[in-house]
Amino acid sequence: MKYLFLVFLILFSAGFSLAAEGDLCDNYGESVTEGNYHFYCDFNTSTLKQQGTVGAVCMNNFECVDGYSCLSGTCTGSFNELLDKYAQANALVSGYCLDGPFCSNISGLANANLLTNKNCSYRGAGFFCYQCKDATYTFNDTLGACITGICSSTPGCLSSRVNNSVNNSNYCSGTQQCFSCDSDYVWNTTLSQCVMKSCTSTPGCLNMTNLTNGLVVPSRVCSTGTCFSCISGRSWNSSLSACVLSSTSTTSTWNTVSFTFAELTAGTHKLLSVGDKVPFDFAGRTYFFGLLGADSKISFKIDPTFNNQNLYLGESRAFDLDSDGAYDLNVSLLGLSSGKADVNLKFVSVSYLTTDPTESEPYSPEPEQTPEPSNPTPGFFEKNMWALIVIGVVFIALLIGLIFYLISRRNDTPLHGTDHPASAGNPIAPNQPRPPVMPGNAPGAIPAGGYHPLPPRPFASQNPQFRPN
Repeated sequence: MKYLFLVFLILFSAGFSLAAEGDLCDNYGESVTEGNYHFYCDFNTSTLKQQGTVGAVCMNNFECVDGYSCLSGTCTGSFNELLDKYAQANALVSGYCLDGPFCSNISGLANANLLTNKNCSYRGAGFFCYQCKDATYTFNDTLGACITGICSSTPGCLSSRVNNSVNNSNYCSGTQQCFSCDSDYVWNTTLSQCVMKSCTSTPGCLNMTNLTNGLVVPSRVCSTGTCFSCISGRSWNSSLSACVLSSTSTTSTWNTVSFTFAELTAGTHKLLSVGDKVPFDFAGRTYFFGLLGADSKISFKIDPTFNNQNLYLGESRAFDLDSDGAYDLNVSLLGLSSGKADVNLKFVSVSYLTTDPTESEPYSPEPEQTPEPSNPTPGFFEKNMWALIVIGVVFIALLIGLIFYLISRRNDTPLHGTDHPASAGNPIAPNQPRPPVMPGNAPGAIPAGGYHPLPPRPFASQNPQFRPN
């Protein structure tokens, strides 16, 4: 019975672990604890998996239980713990180079003092014990030297200065200096020189001496031509080969074209040039439609909500200005001619479910609608339904097995009085009680009518010729 109870506990614990393992999760690497079980959020499956203990295969530290790290693909003791044990073991050995000093195989290391009372024998032959000469220097493991900083610039540590470069400070070991190229130059590893930066601006290299609304970018290399960029407030239009008004332009650079509220409601079209803007008010806020470019298509903005929009000839597009779930303004491109665009602007009021925003009722304000409540997050029983079903089936199976076991034990119990059946010579079995003495059956020595038990009968042999004396 006790073994069945232990089996049930083991199966129940496994079922609880199964119920937690496999839950969906979002924060990859997050650790979750359920009782005595520890899980992590797996990146590949977005589910919880049980963390490994010592010796388990791993790829990241969060796949191991707290206090252990993933070293060389195996969950082991934490790295700091291993270092502490190493330091404590070496500290017991007198004269080792530890706790501040460091070992180096460089003889006469710069900016460091040689310590003769400590040794580096545990590192091998040829190592010396050093300590940086003062607090302004620190030992750099990568460089193996005492430095005042790290040379992170390009080209980095050099023995002598190169052209078009500047010396930062003495962040390098020995006699080397830390160099970086000038602001308009970059390091070329093939030439080992600081060379002029390439022309990366827009429009870039052009075979001309002057660009309208553009300027020359100095200190930039072009294979042919001159390096240009557009002035502030203009951007390059490759189709027009010109610097046109950009989406970051201020309102002072625009030419205002009037569209009345009635015209916008009816859907009026007008011929617009690049740089024209159409101001209008909507839902208590001022907007404007601005034409940025007109070639094979138009580029425009609806300030301050939409920037860098494109529309081709014959296309229409609706925009939700106030993010209320319904389109508010429809823009249609009816024609293009000599850098001008025939544009139709119309107020609309149509939800996102409508497929054709051009066929709608005129704009009229509508009351805000309360958003529908989102679906509730599934609870514990919904997420772990299958695991709980497995636990229930196992429990019922164990209960049925226990019932059958008790029934079989009851059927195997021997009946009372069948251990010594009566024989032919002894019709009354030894374990059967004798009948009481009744009147008329008492022995001669006992008066009739006495109620006394009969004396024990002598053992009767199975030989019928035998008679007792």
